Amino acid sequence: MSKKNLIILLSAFITFALGMGYYVSTYVQPAKTSTQTGNALLGGDFILTSHKGQNIDTKQFRGKYIMVYFGYSFCPDICPTALENMSEAMMKLADIGHKIQPIFVTVDPDRDTVQQLETYIQSFHPRFLALTGTKKALDKAIKAYRVYAQKVDDEGASDYLVDHSSIVYVMGPDGQYVAHFSHKTSGEEMAFKLREIIKSGA
Repeated sequence: MSKKNLIILLSAFITFALGMGYYVSTYVQPAKTSTQTGNALLGGDFILTSHKGQNIDTKQFRGKYIMVYFGYSFCPDICPTALENMSEAMMKLADIGHKIQPIFVTVDPDRDTVQQLETYIQSFHPRFLALTGTKKALDKAIKAYRVYAQKVDDEGASDYLVDHSSIVYVMGPDGQYVAHFSHKTSGEEMAFKLREIIKSGA
C-alpha cells in the first residue's frame, strides 16, 4: 500500500471514529441507565392549566426540583405505574418533599379536562399537579421534552388509546435537566437517587 493510500485510509478511519463517538455520546449513552445526570438539550418552561383550574408557569418552581411525567388519565397501566412510583418516592422523601414538585402533564387534552384530572389525580400523592391545556400549549411542552405521543384511532371510539413514551424527567432548581427514570423504576429507587441528587446540589 502506498503512503498516499495509507494516509487516506487513516484519515477515513479517524473521521469514522469521531463520528461514532459523537453518535454514542449523543444518542446511545443516555439510554443505558435509568438515570442520567448532566446537561441535556431537553426540557423548558411552559404554561398550562392545573386540575384546580389555575394557570401554572413552571418558572414558579425555580429553586425546587420537579419530576415531570407525560401521560393520560385513561391509560390502562403504564401511567398509573409511573404515578404510583412517583407517589411512593414522595412519601419516602417526606422530610425533604417540599423541595420537589411532582407534575403530571396530559397528552390527551380532548378527554383530560380540568374536571377529569381533578378526579384522577386524587389517587396519587397530594403534592401532585395535573396539567392540561390547549393543543398548542401542550405541543410546546411535548416537543420541549421530546415526548412521543400518538393517538391510536379506532373508528372514532371514545375509549381510544394513546401510544406515548414513558419517562419521568427530573429538572433542577435552575430549570435544567438533571436525570430521568423509567416508569418501571421503583419508588424506593427514585427516592434514593433523588436524595443523592438533592444532597449533591446537582
